[in-house]
Amino acid sequence: MMYRNTYLDKIGELLQKAMEVANDIEQAVKELTDEEKIKEMFRNDVEFIMDKFYGGDITDEEALNSLNILKVYAISQLSTHFKRIVEV
Repeated sequence: MMYRNTYLDKIGELLQKAMEVANDIEQAVKELTDEEKIKEMFRNDVEFIMDKFYGGDITDEEALNSLNILKVYAISQLSTHFKRIVEV
């Protein structure tokens, strides 16, 4: 006898995808709430901006503006976004 239940197969696929997403979310939350990783991200962003400036890709005004925007974000919104991530 050959048994087939496509609906049940689809439920299994859905649950598998949901677990993959849940694992991805869990990993992202860990990364976005790890103080050292957060510092590393901002350091990398500053280095990226400085590399673009020293490479001649952006002007000093653009570099300063980018650094200022990054600083303002870290001061004014990082805490709010961090709290939202923790709630996830």
